[in-house]
Amino acid sequence: MKIIKIDKNLKGDLKAARTILKNGGIVLYPTDTLYGLGVNAFNEEAIKRLYRLKRRPPDKPISICLHDTKWIGKVAHLNPKVERIIKKLLPGPFTIILKKRDRVPQILTGGSEKIGIRIPDN
Repeated sequence: MKIIKIDKNLKGDLKAARTILKNGGIVLYPTDTLYGLGVNAFNEEAIKRLYRLKRRPPDKPISICLHDTKWIGKVAHLNPKVERIIKKLLPGPFTIILKKRDRVPQILTGGSEKIGIRIPDN
């Protein structure tokens, strides 16, 4: 395991973290409420490793963390009312539960048709 301490001003470290995610690795990252373990949300093998590492039952969903609100529509269905609410709450310490898009792997949602989405405020 390689440990990379990331300063948000160091592009090389962020690039290294992106490479780890693209290659199916797991990263530990800070949010405004806790430290999270993250994988590429579209890599089913990486998701399986994350479930094993966390000793999490496969029927218990894992939320995803996004960079900003413009990415939400890529993973979940939105409507104007929900978008207005999201813009008021996020970024921040909230998890928004929405109907997932088909491209989101079922393994990530524990078989649910809903996805939890976070956009930390840091």
